[in-house]
Amino acid sequence: MRSFGEDLVLNRLQVAIIGAGPIGLEAALQASEAGFAVSLFEKKSIAQNLRDWGHIKLFTPFGMNASAVGIEMLQQAGYELPSRETLLTGREFADVYLLRLADLLRDRIEVCEDTNIIAVSRGDLLKGEAIGNRSEHHKFRLLLEHEQTERIVWADYVLDFRECILIIIGWGREGLLVLENGRCLRKLIMNFPI
Repeated sequence: MRSFGEDLVLNRLQVAIIGAGPIGLEAALQASEAGFAVSLFEKKSIAQNLRDWGHIKLFTPFGMNASAVGIEMLQQAGYELPSRETLLTGREFADVYLLRLADLLRDRIEVCEDTNIIAVSRGDLLKGEAIGNRSEHHKFRLLLEHEQTERIVWADYVLDFRECILIIIGWGREGLLVLENGRCLRKLIMNFPI
């Protein structure tokens, strides 16, 4: 298992991913494949929410819930997988895909289960500093708690997939924030600093 910061010597950009469900694991896989140093933080255990309602059948087939890269990785490791058309329960999907994927990823990334994210900030910036200045790079500071011990880790990027239900895909017309299903979440101020 890799530890956070181990790749600093190699000058690899650090990505902290919060949430080790299906989206967080796939993001960790893709970021790792792209050459980033990745740490994956989960408050409970890997795919816990999916396993909690594990008796319910997913409404999309296995091939739509698993990435081609993840499927290939598991097949190369010798795992048999269901057909792309198979409808699995949440528990089956966690067992045959997500938990196996997480085990294989542990050799490439840091996986921290039972870790609570207390706060995420932009390191040494105060509110209002560097608004509109994209030329400066300020790392993110994450305050974590694991087994009643707090620690701080730093990352260049933070992807937060805690209990992800809706995925924001971009800005719509007139400053509207658009969701994956096309509905508007809310209208934002047009000059909102990004």
